[in-house]
Amino acid sequence: VDRGEHSLEVLITLLLLKLAFPKQVVLIRGNHEDTMVADVYGFSAELEKKYNLDSNDRLKKKIWDDITAELFAAMPIGVVTDTAFIVHGGLPSDTNFRLRDLRNVS
Repeated sequence: VDRGEHSLEVLITLLLLKLAFPKQVVLIRGNHEDTMVADVYGFSAELEKKYNLDSNDRLKKKIWDDITAELFAAMPIGVVTDTAFIVHGGLPSDTNFRLRDLRNVS
């Protein structure tokens, strides 16, 4: 999200592709799929401007909460497929990090 004027439309398109092709489309959570980061980088402002919603509007709050608190929170931070290990932005640069450490992530 928050990477242009059509963040919500892109998000909806990706969700529809996931519904249409559940085994072929993998969606993961990146650092911008977070309530605070998405707000800082303009996703909230995009919703307000595009859909003429006041920042205190109940509909805007409902949309925002559904997307950030429900959808983003449900997205995995990584996925293991038959052929790949998929994460956003790669692995941490901490030299003490080991792949087995991922098992401790909840």
